[in-house]
Amino acid sequence: MNPIKIKVLQKYRITFQFSRGFIKNCEFSAVIKMAVENLTRENFEKEVLDSKKPVIIDFYADWCGPCKRLKPVFDKLSNEYEGKICFKRLNTENEEMIAMEYGIRGIPCLIVLNNKKEVGRIAGYMGEVQLKSKIDSLISKI
Repeated sequence: MNPIKIKVLQKYRITFQFSRGFIKNCEFSAVIKMAVENLTRENFEKEVLDSKKPVIIDFYADWCGPCKRLKPVFDKLSNEYEGKICFKRLNTENEEMIAMEYGIRGIPCLIVLNNKKEVGRIAGYMGEVQLKSKIDSLISKI
């Protein structure tokens, strides 16, 4: 039989394997989801400019199709890079001035900053493997 997965409070995963109607195996694991924080003009300085770690910002808009497709990829990678780089998101429609300051001309656009300086940017949608490769390349410059 196939394992049955049950989520409890979306913080834990319990997987049961059954054999002949009885539980054969049970696995319990924590599901850690690192939240990608939304940036505003109020928290931008603290979360980005004063950050001790490098920051990658996803400049997006709610109406943008490629931005919507990038969101789950960006969220997934945020867990893989936990402790190495901070993942943040900025809505260009709500924070036009910040988007203008960084010269955002198209979205989605990801910018990696370290010590208040731009390390590089990634424009457009791409899949997980390609995005991870680009992020690795930018992090290696830090």
